[in-house]
Amino acid sequence: MCGYLSHPRTVQQYEPLIVMDCSRLAQTPDMCFEFLKYLQPRDLFSCMKSCRLFNELIHSLKLLQPFASGGLDICERNFEKYEYSCLSLLNNFHQSFSQDQLFKILQQALRHSRVDVMYTVFGFLDVTSFDICTFLTSREFHCSLHHETTLDTVPLFMQHPKVQDVLSEIVEYLVSEGKFTLLDTILPDLDLSQYFHDIVDASPTILADHPSLLFQFWKKRRERRVIVNNFASIFSYFQCSNYDVALDLLERMNKKERQAQRDWVSNQCNEFHLALFRRHNLFHEYGLDILNTHLECHHHNIVLKCLKANPEFISNEMDLQRFSLDLIEYGQYYLLADLIKVLKTKAITAIATSPRNYLRFLFKHCLPLGSKTNYLGRRDSKLHDRRCPKRTTVTCSNVITITALE
Repeated sequence: MCGYLSHPRTVQQYEPLIVMDCSRLAQTPDMCFEFLKYLQPRDLFSCMKSCRLFNELIHSLKLLQPFASGGLDICERNFEKYEYSCLSLLNNFHQSFSQDQLFKILQQALRHSRVDVMYTVFGFLDVTSFDICTFLTSREFHCSLHHETTLDTVPLFMQHPKVQDVLSEIVEYLVSEGKFTLLDTILPDLDLSQYFHDIVDASPTILADHPSLLFQFWKKRRERRVIVNNFASIFSYFQCSNYDVALDLLERMNKKERQAQRDWVSNQCNEFHLALFRRHNLFHEYGLDILNTHLECHHHNIVLKCLKANPEFISNEMDLQRFSLDLIEYGQYYLLADLIKVLKTKAITAIATSPRNYLRFLFKHCLPLGSKTNYLGRRDSKLHDRRCPKRTTVTCSNVITITALE
């Protein structure tokens, strides 16, 4: 009988008998139970969906238990689609799952911010500090931290009683391994001051996000020397929100300490340099270094902003004629007009006696491409010749803007 019933065609023939009306089911429970034992998982799930009574029967008979482990793996791979099925499997067959499977589900629950699933898994886990540390330092957990939903759920993870019981051991392990970035992420309220020197050696960039910690140790002579010596490492990677922290520290340094940071300052991004231009003391210290860096890279817009920050100081230190020719060669006529507005000050005497003479100087070097055209070419620095990939004309507005300055 059992062999006969296990045949697929036989199951299909008896399926109407199995999925019968609930009242008829009550009259033939034994027969129904026997048929259910020979159904495959897909058919069992179909029966479970038909009514609540079948769902309870199948769970009470533990007919799905042999398939529970494979089902949980499917839920883990497609958690967003099967999260409710995952929760049902956990509640009914948790004794069938290994610790590794449960930790994988825990990872998915963290990533998708399913606190109910996470806490359900915790209820079935035998947690040790080693297990939690292995989980927190895993590659999967590190990748999941890039998801905002994970960051929102991590505090709830750390607040679970089973994690709190081994929290001191977790902190001790992460400190010994130099995992201060991870430690700061999962425990943002932890006092890091006691680990200052360890942080500088292992993860100095964390200090850029903790200005209060930096300024706290800046007052101490020994720690101040450490901060100055590791300044480039501390701010090797920082966001726009940290610009003011770096600039505040630079302002607190003496002249010798600032000089040690010259190369680092010169190699920073344009946004940082523009923020530095607003600091008068720092501009006089690093302005020329920044200027030369952007002149070499032909960042004309930044050079002009640097010139605007202190026209008289900068114009005496740079070759304004060469800069003017660069603007012509690169077709930056708007910046050229802006430059002449800046040079209405005394600085214009460095290249010409008046705006009219300067204008004459500019047009003398605007060599036309042909005798019957007013198009200006652009100099190719590699070929040392003029080219015109995109023709740009000296329009009336350009001339009016420049000549109106007298």
